[in-house]
Amino acid sequence: MKLKKFNDLSIPLFNKWKNYNYNNFERRSTIDTLLNKKKLIVKFKSVVNEMFLDALINYDNLNVTIFYGISNLKLFEFIANNLGEYTTLYGIKEISLNHKQLQAFFYQLYYEDKFIKFRKMKDIDEYITKKIGNRKVYKFNIAIFKNKNGYDVNPILKKSGMFYFYPKNRLEKIILTTMVFNHKSLEMMSKIDLKGFIGKFKNSKVFFLKYRKMLFEKIKHQDHHKFMLFSSINLYLLGLREMSDLDVYVDILENVETKNALDKVMNIKKDNDYIDFSIKGTELWKPYWNIWLKEWARLCGTFSFNNILVDTQFHYYWCGVKIISMECDIQRRIARNRPRAYGDLIMLKRGGLFNFRLTTPNFIKKEFKPVCDIEENELNEMLRCEWKYKDKKQIEIFKEEKIDRTRFISTIKWWLKEKYQFEVTVNDVKDILNIRPEKKINKLKQEKIEFKKRMLKIKKKIIGDYF
Repeated sequence: MKLKKFNDLSIPLFNKWKNYNYNNFERRSTIDTLLNKKKLIVKFKSVVNEMFLDALINYDNLNVTIFYGISNLKLFEFIANNLGEYTTLYGIKEISLNHKQLQAFFYQLYYEDKFIKFRKMKDIDEYITKKIGNRKVYKFNIAIFKNKNGYDVNPILKKSGMFYFYPKNRLEKIILTTMVFNHKSLEMMSKIDLKGFIGKFKNSKVFFLKYRKMLFEKIKHQDHHKFMLFSSINLYLLGLREMSDLDVYVDILENVETKNALDKVMNIKKDNDYIDFSIKGTELWKPYWNIWLKEWARLCGTFSFNNILVDTQFHYYWCGVKIISMECDIQRRIARNRPRAYGDLIMLKRGGLFNFRLTTPNFIKKEFKPVCDIEENELNEMLRCEWKYKDKKQIEIFKEEKIDRTRFISTIKWWLKEKYQFEVTVNDVKDILNIRPEKKINKLKQEKIEFKKRMLKIKKKIIGDYF
């Protein structure tokens, strides 16, 4: 697809919003106002970054180049004097990276390069020292421009003597774009354990890279936004533990650019047991997800899971692959209220990379079922027993069951040793999670309570729902 005029920069993003029924008047108005000014863009709000990310992925004649050691004003002058005849400049963005971010940045940038190979952290540091020297902060300027008539500007850039990176192909363009126009990607580059990614947890690395290769080879780049990794991928990238499998959320594969997209994904699943696909609208979609995803989105501070797929504050990219944010994943683990999830949360909290409240587990388990999946007679019988409606909407029922807290705590202890080689005692777990001793109820009093409950159930069965 070719970009024709300035105002068309927003079309790919607006089309994506429409696909997900995403409506945000304020964000749309920000883009419309900006583009109607028809001026060089130098201020990059979150939504402006999103616009350029989708525009660069979708428009073949829109390109991006990153420069080091030149101010945005001098860069503008250079482009006007040397590239003005061959390009139309749309924006210049400045970013600052610390050393850890820069290591991750260069690793991803040159991952597909045939000549530059980073096999150890030492290789990256030597490259940084040789090319741009060592600093506390590295400032880069990014130029976004349209190539007129497909003109290759690389020969002119080579003559400038500046340090720059100009994507040689679409894959390099996607990797650069998803790093510099997604603030979560930049943020995660300072947290991801790059040394661990290169040489640690080799099985997980194989899982990730095989999936990445299949995604880029089988699915057209315009459809990648429908695919998002979640769960233990984050723990792996942070260097905490190995993945047991690769969890992939896939939105409904309709109105996509990839021919036979669903068949291709199903074939990938068939040949790769380690990939756990959740594909909306297929047999691989768990029915309870229709309710759970709304709850998950609410816990993340938004009203629809579609927003997590669309809005860059809820996801990031690593090597061009979309991954749910760690903040969203933390909310999922807390909500799951399972011992293994709490073990992971303890290690995340211990690492200090993310600020969150480590809540005390709830030792009352709630099992939910959607009303639409239950026959009317069965539903009435369940409601006469221990099941209740979740709320006034009456679209979901639940029952409560007491959890064995001794087994729960022991499982956390085992998980920490098994997956993290972190040995703790049962009392340590109790202290970390602020678990207080269980209140002891008078045995006679408890028997009376249980007797009343049994009598209520019997009355309900005899009298019915009108009791």
